[in-house]
Amino acid sequence: MVYVWWGIVESESPSRYNFDGYMELMEMARKTGIKVHADMSFHQCGGNVSDSVKYATPGWPSRLVFCHVSLVFFLPL
Repeated sequence: MVYVWWGIVESESPSRYNFDGYMELMEMARKTGIKVHADMSFHQCGGNVSDSVKYATPGWPSRLVFCHVSLVFFLPL
């Protein structure tokens, strides 16, 4: 299984995807006959006591929301 991190794939701006590293990994797996389960991860990695790896969510969504608060949906308490 491999985690496909949103913060890596779509880090620059909305709808600008870069799967290059993941595609290279999938090609290596294909050549060796290994099947890969890809898990799309839309959350931050890291922040727990024993975490050695950290992947943040992309910065552009918060910048977008800051400029266009009407895009945010709030659930009533």
